[in-house]
Amino acid sequence: MARLNHPIVLIVWADAYSLPAPDWTPLDEVIAQDEGEYLNKTAGFLIPKEQSKPGHHVVYQSITPDDDVDDLIAIPDALVRSVTVLEAASCAQKKTRNHERKKKKPPRPDATTRTPTT
Repeated sequence: MARLNHPIVLIVWADAYSLPAPDWTPLDEVIAQDEGEYLNKTAGFLIPKEQSKPGHHVVYQSITPDDDVDDLIAIPDALVRSVTVLEAASCAQKKTRNHERKKKKPPRPDATTRTPTT
């Protein structure tokens, strides 16, 4: 059974990207067309800073019962825009919430059904 107990997080981070220049273009025109940062979202298990690569947020996305990890990504701290710890609800909780939502919804009237008038 896995012994690692790292939080599941969503990291929003700025990635490097190509500026829009279809052909030889004056630099000032290329810079003027830039629309800002290209933001990525990565979800995974966050490795604590003291166990991680210095200056980076490192997450892994898969773990085996023997605590082997895979699909690691190291995001430089300077590129991180936000980190959100995700709360996981159990399947039973999700089913209960979905069932309660279904009960609370009033039935939708059928567009083809008419209410008789007296």
